[in-house]
Amino acid sequence: MGMMGGPPAAGGPDYSGIVLFWRGEALQMGAGDTYGTASLWTDETAAVINTDAAYTGTNGLDCPTSSDYITLANNGEYITSSSAGRIGFMMRITTWADTTGMIACGNSTNSIAAYGDTTDGEIVFNYKGNLDPTPCTTTGAAINDGQWHFIELMWNQATPSIKIYVDNVERCTSSAAMTAMSAAPPGNIVFGEQNGVASDTHFDTLIISTDSAVSLYGLRNATSAP
Repeated sequence: MGMMGGPPAAGGPDYSGIVLFWRGEALQMGAGDTYGTASLWTDETAAVINTDAAYTGTNGLDCPTSSDYITLANNGEYITSSSAGRIGFMMRITTWADTTGMIACGNSTNSIAAYGDTTDGEIVFNYKGNLDPTPCTTTGAAINDGQWHFIELMWNQATPSIKIYVDNVERCTSSAAMTAMSAAPPGNIVFGEQNGVASDTHFDTLIISTDSAVSLYGLRNATSAP
């Protein structure tokens, strides 16, 4: 989709660095439908979509079983080998399970992945560059309360720095040395991947930016893409 924002309007959200902006709206998504250049689907025969045609940010996209998820073609455009970036997404967990999947992209060599940490409502974010993983685990995130939360994953290999924000509160930071990615994470971005466990998750709004320093929190309820 490759949407790059210009200077923000006075008092408005900052869209600088945005390369992907997606919302789970019923009118924009169905089985095999596309939004921009990103294909969206689940592995079910019928699409699992937001039943709220007028977007209110309350329902999102349901992934009620271990086989429901959304994939977006990465093509090295959204998450690149520049080893710096930021991802923000809305998530609500009705039924929490060990290793509940949130987002993943890549393979055993280069990847970005976030998933649940056991059953305590914490988040693990794992940046892997050239086979060398660097994890970060939240403290006090408590996202297993059945409510909507906005989660941000930030990484900058050069700094080095990895951070996780939950509802604009920093819940994890790591300054451990990070190995740069040898190539952009291949394959699709998997949003809501369940890792084969029973879990009921809901997603709405996925934003990816090449600017690791700019918060995406102000865009979580934006009514239109940049």
